Amino acid sequence: MRELKQIHTHIIKSPFLLEQDQSFLNTRLLFFCALSDSGSQTYAAGVFRVIKNPNLFLYNIMIRAYASKKANAFDEPASFRSLELYKQMVGDGIRPDCLTFPFLVKECTARMDCGNGRSVHGQVVKYGFRKDMFVQNSLMSMYSVFGSLICARKVFDEMTERDVVSWNSMIKGYLRSGDLDGAIEVVEGVRPDKITIASVLAACAHLGAVDNGTWVHGYLRRSGVESDVVIGTALVDMYVFALHGFGNEAFDLFEKMEAAGVEPNHVTFVGLLSACAHSGLVEKGRWCFDVMRRVYLIEPQLYHYACMVDILSRAGLIEEAERLIRSMPMKPDVYVWGALLGGCQIHGQVEIGEMAAHRLIDMEPLNHAFYVNLCDIYAKTGRFNDVKTVQSQMKERGIKKEVAGCSMIEVDGVVLEFSVRGSPDIVLNKIAIGALDTADENWESKGVFDEIERKVTTSCVRQLVMKILFSENLARTKDCVRRKQDTILLLELP
Repeated sequence: MRELKQIHTHIIKSPFLLEQDQSFLNTRLLFFCALSDSGSQTYAAGVFRVIKNPNLFLYNIMIRAYASKKANAFDEPASFRSLELYKQMVGDGIRPDCLTFPFLVKECTARMDCGNGRSVHGQVVKYGFRKDMFVQNSLMSMYSVFGSLICARKVFDEMTERDVVSWNSMIKGYLRSGDLDGAIEVVEGVRPDKITIASVLAACAHLGAVDNGTWVHGYLRRSGVESDVVIGTALVDMYVFALHGFGNEAFDLFEKMEAAGVEPNHVTFVGLLSACAHSGLVEKGRWCFDVMRRVYLIEPQLYHYACMVDILSRAGLIEEAERLIRSMPMKPDVYVWGALLGGCQIHGQVEIGEMAAHRLIDMEPLNHAFYVNLCDIYAKTGRFNDVKTVQSQMKERGIKKEVAGCSMIEVDGVVLEFSVRGSPDIVLNKIAIGALDTADENWESKGVFDEIERKVTTSCVRQLVMKILFSENLARTKDCVRRKQDTILLLELP
């Protein structure tokens, strides 16, 4: 920037530059300052302020610069600079073009500002860009991120022309909202690109929808889509992250990739290491970690270490996992410490679990999950005073667990979600109330039942009830479930 400022000074002071040349040079300087990683947005704003009668191109540069800047969590709503600049531009009588709106939509999306997003959509309609594919793609993506799938689909249906980005955005919108059926319906109607196919496979894995994932695998064969490293890795991930315990199948796919001459990349090994973690294949995990470095010359990154720590922690090798973390050449992130904490929670390793939880809380002090996990470790070992202390910290910091945990299974091609909050109160309470009343009578007679212990016991009983319902519905799915919108609700058993 020092050299750039010197150049700017020459542009301003030089008596030999025509006004037209000076304007051109100022435009190039503004472009660099506003959009280059080596530039300065503050300096760009200063340059923009002294330009007389800026045109649409200059406004678009600054709007893009503000929209590309990462939103600050402490910014006030009034600091929505790109929108303020847009209003100034329109006030100056300059009409926006098809490049202006995607930048505004991008910042609304980044800020999760649905209100201003809808206002920008109104401006799109006002200025006649409803048929512009570039603008409509950005709006569809924004509504998908907001979870407004109906609005996203309305934009999609009104488009007179669509490209692969349009189809990909709609498919990803369905996937983001958990509507796998909708995503596959769109896939059936178009030839999506490899990235979209990989996204669908990732969603199948996340939802545990192995039947749908197998359908996509078959679609790949029928459609003749080339199985390169992107598709091959996505298939490995699907069979791995679906958590079906198909670890050996993942390695079979890996061998086929090698036989086909497709060289694995770092993502492939993330999939294989995750397969080892979820299938309990400790030795294969160690083999993967070694082969990745020794044979394929891929240096392990944070996510590889996180997977390896997960493998060891799940297997109860907590001390070995901790040693691996301390040997890492880079600073462990939340995923690495989180994997260790999860293992400590499973195997009751209080001391190391406590250390891991405090590391995580230092890194993300507002993340409720770490406090909840620490409370669980304390509660399982009867350290209820420590549970109270952690809960007091959460209360002081205004931290609450907003989303209930859930489990998902796939039966007859349908993904069923089981959540304590999403369960029928009648069924749950009939079982839970009786169990809790019995616990009250037994524990109150011993004089050891206080509020915190009751909360822990209530939670345990409700978890037990969910396990009963989960198992029962595996056997009685067709009689006990119905679909309501995007959620599977359990019906009361007769």
